[in-house]
Amino acid sequence: MVTLRAALNHLRDHPHQPSAPITICSDSQSALATLREGPASQKTLLGAAIWTEPAALAGPSRRIHLQWVPSHCGVDENERADQIAKEATALPQAAVPVDVATAHRAAARLARDRTIAAWPEGWYRTLMENRLPPPAAAGDRSSAVDVHQLRAGHWSGSRQCLHRIGHIPSHDCRQ
Repeated sequence: MVTLRAALNHLRDHPHQPSAPITICSDSQSALATLREGPASQKTLLGAAIWTEPAALAGPSRRIHLQWVPSHCGVDENERADQIAKEATALPQAAVPVDVATAHRAAARLARDRTIAAWPEGWYRTLMENRLPPPAAAGDRSSAVDVHQLRAGHWSGSRQCLHRIGHIPSHDCRQ
């Protein structure tokens, strides 16, 4: 998205052929999909800022087209753009204000990754791999607690768990 804004700013500041159509190629399907939603649907300041540029560039005889191109497929200009972007990651980063939606998504992603990393080994983790389980089905609280305890391998109804927390002397004994 930052690159798209920079490209549009460059076109605005350096008009080459004011009436020629503009095609901007990007290998970011997510950025193009976000922009395709239209100016009123933009949830970030960056998306809203990008939408102001085409209005300044477009005219009655000028079309602006955003085109997706696959990455790493041998298109020289795209390969060069990828190389420049990779080099830019090594540059010092300026403090940039982050919008609430981006911060929320980053926090949710971090929480999800930490939850998966802390998930105890067991049959349910093996079954689910790196996917979080769906929420417990609607029902009473006691059933939801049982579901979550089973998923975590700490169901209070199992003799093994009761033995582990010291409530029964052996996980084999019957009570």
